[in-house]
This record gives sequence, structure tokens and C-alpha cells, in this order.
Amino acid sequence: MVKAEKTTENSNTNALLFAQPEATQRPNQINIGTITEVSEAKITEQKPGKPNYIMLNVTLTPSGAGRPIKDMVLLRPEWLKAGFVPNFRGQEGERSLSFVYQNNINPPSGSNKLSKLQGLAGSREAFETFAGKLLSLPEQADGHPSLEDITGAFQDFFLGENQGVVVGYITSQRKEDQVETDENGEAVTRKILTDRMEVSRYYYPTEEAIKRWAKSADSNPDRYQMTFDTEQDLF
Repeated sequence: MVKAEKTTENSNTNALLFAQPEATQRPNQINIGTITEVSEAKITEQKPGKPNYIMLNVTLTPSGAGRPIKDMVLLRPEWLKAGFVPNFRGQEGERSLSFVYQNNINPPSGSNKLSKLQGLAGSREAFETFAGKLLSLPEQADGHPSLEDITGAFQDFFLGENQGVVVGYITSQRKEDQVETDENGEAVTRKILTDRMEVSRYYYPTEEAIKRWAKSADSNPDRYQMTFDTEQDLF
């Protein structure tokens, strides 16, 4: 469909735009790689009523086929205080806070998905080490660590102490909103596939886990694709 947009008040016609076509669906890519860049921590700017977060971009460079890809880590300064309990009930932006915490910091008990920090660490032991460093950062006058100290902790760990550690991650096609007009002339929004890839999931790249993903790719090649040689690139 086409999207209609009103022109100036002096015009008697509407400007019509062609809708963006949906990209061809491709398999999810199963990758291993290493962290090669960590950006400085910044404060996000949200709409009124939405919580602000500290944001860092982490660049993953794959072993094998594929291109480097950036993934964004979000956190809040109070989450980096020892003893913090992630109970967001009744807080403004409750659903956003809960989702972002679970997706970036630590998922609920029993979850079969890793958080971003867990996955980027590459192993359970490394995640526990990094968590200890974040929870031990010095507090400023406001009771929270500074952006500089948070940046330093990420860069020192991922580009220093834990540099070169293999990270397992899945990339998938990004979906974006497209506004169109329906047969009644009403604006509707739908999600469309794009050619842009994003990190959709992390996994610890153990031999057992990689064999499971390789089996999934063999049995369902339309859904999953291995981007590396399991013998040559890892073991």
C-alpha cells in the first residue's frame, strides 16, 4: 500500500509515497566472535514518562563469515549498587525497567536465555567476575558510580582482562515499524523485515552448545545458518 501525507493548506492534492517493501527473509545466523570495541557510556534521552538509561555500544567481530556488529547495553546507575533488588512494581516505566534489566543484566531464575552482560562475558565464571567489578565501583556524591568509571570498567574488562574471549551470539533480521494507509484511509502500523541484522540472542560457546546449534542448522536450514567451521574456528 501507499502512505498518504497531507501537503500544504494551499494544495488540493495529497502527496502519495510508495510503501517500503519487506526484505527477503533470511536464516538466523549462529556466530562466534570477540569483542573489539567498547564505546564510552552515555545517558539516553527518552520521551517524558520513560526512564533514562546509561548506554554503551559493544562491537562484536565474528570468527568466520559475517561482518562486525554493534550491540547496545543499557543499565541504570542504581543497578550497580551491591544489594540492589530488581523489584520495579509501582515505579514509573515499570514494564520498561523490568524488561531492560532482564534483557541486559540478569534474567529471571529458570530462563533459557542469557542477558547481554552474561553473553558478552563468554562464560558464567567471567560474568560473575565482571559483576563483582561493576558492583564495587566507587560512588560519587549522588551515591552512584560515574560514567567515566562505568566506561573504564567495561573497557578494562572486555578489552583487557577478558580480551579475546569467545562470545556466542545469534543475529537476526531487524524489524522496523512502517506506517501505511489501509483501504479506509486510516493510518496503520506494521512491522516489516529489513536487511539490517541485529544481535537477538547470546549463548555460552561451549562445545555442547555449539553442537546443539549446528544440529538445529542442519535440521532446519531455512531458520538457522552456521557462520563458522566448528572444528577450525573454535576447537
